[in-house]
Amino acid sequence: MTMRLLVFGLILFLSGCGGTREPGEPAPAERRPPPGVYAGTFPCANCAGIDTTLWLRSDGRFFFRQRYLDAREAELGGYNLGRWRWSAESGLVLAGAGPVRRFTLLSDGRLEMITATGLDHLLERERGAPDFVDRIRLDGRVVLEDGQLRLTECLSGLSAELRGGEDHARLRQRLRSLVGYGAPALVELEGRFMWTSTGRASALTVDRFFSIRPDGGCMPTADWTDLI
Repeated sequence: MTMRLLVFGLILFLSGCGGTREPGEPAPAERRPPPGVYAGTFPCANCAGIDTTLWLRSDGRFFFRQRYLDAREAELGGYNLGRWRWSAESGLVLAGAGPVRRFTLLSDGRLEMITATGLDHLLERERGAPDFVDRIRLDGRVVLEDGQLRLTECLSGLSAELRGGEDHARLRQRLRSLVGYGAPALVELEGRFMWTSTGRASALTVDRFFSIRPDGGCMPTADWTDLI
């Protein structure tokens, strides 16, 4: 009986080592993917692969780019942007245009996109990767105030001054003639974001201007409670 009590006491002692926290001691930080740039090659049934890059920003926005590796399809691919959120239960969730994408965080720090194919869709974090400077087509709410055009992108909520680009003057003229100063309009354009050293969107070029709707606003985005 004495031997059993000694063994039981030893088990309790060993199980308690390092397994408890003193009152008031903070719990370990939740493990989550750090903001940064993640890249990899996704499998493709009819091509050599899909070059994929995810810009995961610290302000809760993301850019997602995919390009086919085949030389004949070098210009084919797509972009997406929007907002991301992380939770221990749902993982990384990207909500933008098109279907919602979900990723899990692996033990080695890589992100794995959840798909129904059973194939590995892996992204690895890149050190010292550049900002997102690709030309991208987007919709945004534009206002002309104090002599400046400012756009708030519909999906991500990024706000930047419209500056430069081949179609900047044409957009400015159209906005003045249709809505005037201070009134918002929904525009569709193609341009490039410019960033400050701290990662803030400082400007957006207007390389191509497609349409303007004076009485328009951004469509409601997905509710996070429906995604997580």
